[in-house]
This record gives sequence, structure tokens and C-alpha cells, in this order.
Amino acid sequence: MSIMTFQIPEKIVFGTGSIQTAGAEISKLGEKALVVTGRNSTRKSGALRLLEESLRNVSIGYCIFDDVNPDPDVGTVERGGEIALKEKCDVVVALGGGSAMDAAKAIAMLVTNAGSIADYEGAVPQKNSSLPLVAIPTTAGTGSEVTRYSVITDTERNIKMLLASPGMLPTVAILDPELTITMPSHITAATGFDALTHAVEAYISKKATPMSQMYSIEAIRRICRSITEATYAAHNMKAREDMLFGQMCAGIANNNSSVALVHAMSRPMGAHYSIPHGLANAILLPAVMKYNAPSCSHRLAEIAEAMGIRTAGLSIRDRAYSVVDAIETLYNDSPLEKSLREINIPEKGLAVMAHDAFVNGSTLNNPRMPESEEEVRELYKSVY
Repeated sequence: MSIMTFQIPEKIVFGTGSIQTAGAEISKLGEKALVVTGRNSTRKSGALRLLEESLRNVSIGYCIFDDVNPDPDVGTVERGGEIALKEKCDVVVALGGGSAMDAAKAIAMLVTNAGSIADYEGAVPQKNSSLPLVAIPTTAGTGSEVTRYSVITDTERNIKMLLASPGMLPTVAILDPELTITMPSHITAATGFDALTHAVEAYISKKATPMSQMYSIEAIRRICRSITEATYAAHNMKAREDMLFGQMCAGIANNNSSVALVHAMSRPMGAHYSIPHGLANAILLPAVMKYNAPSCSHRLAEIAEAMGIRTAGLSIRDRAYSVVDAIETLYNDSPLEKSLREINIPEKGLAVMAHDAFVNGSTLNNPRMPESEEEVRELYKSVY
């Protein structure tokens, strides 16, 4: 067996009401926190109020940076870093969905390292350790609270930069299912498919390991049995717990293997047309898994049982394609848009997106390597 490494946060706190532990956990790491969050959602949901109460209970100073857009860019990160330095913050807290997590990770690194965040695109080693980071997700999808990745938009080049550094792995992750109850059905479905994509791609990725695959399978099991109920029955706490735990497992799997072609194709959709990442993944996942099936039939067949598919008497090939069918059924049962046309991506834009996806690093992890940009373009056309 080849050498494997495995990375997770120093501490994970999971469970209903766990937001109340935030102040105590943060107090172990610093004296003043920069709270990185979105402009509205965490205020409306009450999550920010609960976090502030927890901080005040242990007399931790804090300031709020709530200028995070759905696609945080270089300017957002640099403004956050300036505020952290000015306010002398020594710990960063991310509260929100994937955008808040991405911004907070980049800010925590930038504060202690020189230059622009654009200097750290890719897997560029950071010279100094990031500020301690506590990540508190309010959506069940990205798994970013347990990964070393951050995606930041470079508006000058019109690309989404993937930053990857062990130093960006959160110190503590706090996951409270109650914080996800207020997610609308469309967001619940989109973020859920984001997590399912992480889990499936991490399992079939060329970089998958036995340890990462254990987490992938648990993620797939929980997400597939609960995504539809969580979408249409917002207060079903068992479904919410499954989704939050499942997306965490998917994030751990992704952190220790990698994603593949679905993500390579979804990133240009976000960069060029501001399509939410989870929605982009959802539209692409069934088609790309069908494309991948001939190259990874055994691995897809192994996923079938976790999805609850009856496999007795089925060949490896039939098991693999039953997984593709099951993913498509979950997708069709969701309230999500079903084509690129529905989300207003022009057909003339497919060629540029195909180029970006073809040269994206995640494509190299795919079990089936596209032979040309035209092959990727045909995949886009299949969901147009």
C-alpha cells in the first residue's frame, strides 16, 4: 500500500445546540475574534445572535465582518484582512455557508502572510501559520469546515482560484443541525447535491484512499436517505442531522482525496455566469457519472449498497449504472433547475467553459480523462 496522509481539524463538535459551545472553544484560541459572515442570512436566522451571546458569555471581544458575497473575491479577502489587523484580532470565526468559510480561511492566512491572496493560488506553501480558525456552518453542503481548501474569485482574470494549504484547515469545527433549519428548499437541495458530489467524486477520484473512502460511503449513505426529506420537510431534525453529518464526512473525504470532473466543469459556470456552486454540481453530476461509469464500474458498484439499491443478481456493470439512475432520480425529485438553458447559460458560452474545465487541475483526478475540449463541450451540451 502506498503512503497515505489524513488531515482533519483538531476538534469537531457536533450536535443540536452545539453553537452554545462556540465562546468556550474560541476563548481557548484567542482574545478577540473577527467574525466573518454574510450580509443578511445569519442575522435573519438568528445564528449570529446565538454566536454573539456565546462570545459575550465568556467575555471574548469581537468585531463583525459581514461583507461576504456569495462568491467572495480578492477584494473581500483583503478588506477582511485589513480589519483583522486594525482591530488586532487573534482568532477568526467563520459563520455561514461555503462563501463565509472560503473568505474566513483566506483572511486567516492573509493576516499572517505577506502579499495578495492571489499570490497563493494553487497549492502554494504559506510561510507563516494562519490565525486560529473556528468554522460554524449554517448550510449542509460544502463541508468546508473540515477542509484545507478555499475558493476565491479573481475578478480581474474572471476565474475562481482554488487555494489549498494545510494551514487553512480550521482549528475547530462546530456543527449544529438547528442552524440549518431555516434554509429554503432550493438551497437545501443545492447544498445537499454539492455534498453528494464531494462524496461520490472523492470515492472514484484517482487520489482516493481506503480511509477517505470510508468517509465517502458514510456521506453517501446519510445524504441519499435524507436529502429529499430535508428538502421538503424543513423541520425534520433527523434528516437535518443526517445532511449535516453527511456533508461533514464528504468534506473529510474530499480533503483527503480530491474532487474530479464535475467540479472542474462547475467552476467555470460560477466564474462566468455566477451560478451557485451546488446547483452547478447538481445539474452536472448525473451526466458526468454516466460518462465515468465505463472507467470506474467497480467503484460505482460499491456505492450502490450505500445508496440503498438492491443489487442481488446484478452484474458489476448493472450495479454501476443503477447508481447513475439513482442519482438522477434524486435529482429529478428535487426542486432544482434541470438544464443549463434554464439557468440562462448561453450555448455560445459552452466552448469557453469547456476550455476552462479541460485545463482545470481537478480533471486530472477523474477516472476517465477527456481526450479533448470538444469532449467536455459535448458533456455540457448533454445537459443543455
